Amino acid sequence: LDRERERLSRELQAVEKELERVQTLLANGGFVRRAPQAVVAREREKLDAYREQQARLQTRLAEVS
Repeated sequence: LDRERERLSRELQAVEKELERVQTLLANGGFVRRAPQAVVAREREKLDAYREQQARLQTRLAEVS
């Protein structure tokens, strides 16, 4: 159980780091204006996916704690 908590915590930290990176990128007006719309859309999709993954990991971590 301790190993599972540690694994989930590490995975959650990695997801939160990526989530922060994508949020920072999308908050950059220059990136959003200059990048091709397909790239911006892909980053927004990543943002949604990371948020969902974060929620799942938080729920799972709460279950094993």
